[in-house]
Amino acid sequence: MIEFEPLPGDAVVYRALLRSQWIDEDTGRVKADAYFLRASEPGLSVNIAQSTVV
Repeated sequence: MIEFEPLPGDAVVYRALLRSQWIDEDTGRVKADAYFLRASEPGLSVNIAQSTVV
């Protein structure tokens, strides 16, 4: 597995919602089910798709 440096504290990370059941029909808010922790990784797990400097 490729390891990356930690993201800076001001980095913006977007989450793609791949399943409609992850959204509460009554409130329109994202359910906790949409997020899970990988047992092998401390903290937030993300895949680095693209890095853009603005």
